[in-house]
Amino acid sequence: MTFDFDRELQRLEGKLKALRSKEYIPDALLEIVARTAVIQLEARAAAQADPLPEPVAGQFPELATPEAHAQGAPLLPRDAFTYDRARTAATFGRLLAMMRAAGGSLGAAAEVVREAMEKGELAVDDACDAALRDDAAWFDAWALRLNDAPSLVRFLAMGSVVPSVEVLAQAVAAEQARRT
Repeated sequence: MTFDFDRELQRLEGKLKALRSKEYIPDALLEIVARTAVIQLEARAAAQADPLPEPVAGQFPELATPEAHAQGAPLLPRDAFTYDRARTAATFGRLLAMMRAAGGSLGAAAEVVREAMEKGELAVDDACDAALRDDAAWFDAWALRLNDAPSLVRFLAMGSVVPSVEVLAQAVAAEQARRT
C-alpha cells in the first residue's frame, strides 16, 4: 500500500474534528497535536517521494523468519533501523520552532533545547538514535534539565524520526512479502 498524502490529511482532519468535539481536551493541546501531525505527514510525503537512502535500498539485514517473527522476534532488529538524517533534522527543527512559539513553560523549555543545540550539547542524531534504542537513561538526563517539559526532547526526537521509520517499515514489509 502506498502513502497517499491527501487521503492521510483527510483522515487526520476527521480525527481532529472528533477530538475538537470533546470539551475536556484543551484547544492548545489539540493545536500542538494537529500541527505535529501535519508536519509529520509532510515529512512522510517528502520521504516517500525520494528513493530510500542506502543501506535501506535492497540491503536489509536478515529479516526474522516467519516462525521466529510469529514467536515474538522483531521482523527487523531495532539496531538495524535507518532513517533519513537530514530530513529528520529538518523535521526536528520545525517541531522545535512550533514548541518555542507555543510560549509559556513549553516555549521556555524549547528555548533551552535550542540553546543546547547551538552550544553543541544536543545533537539531533544523538536524540533520534536514543529514541530508536529506547534509551530511557539518555532522555532522563534531558528531563532533569527541562523540569517544566521533561519529555520534550523525547517528543521532538520521536516526532522527527517517525516519518522515516514509517517509510522503512513499508520497505521492510515489501521485502518480507517478496521473500515469502
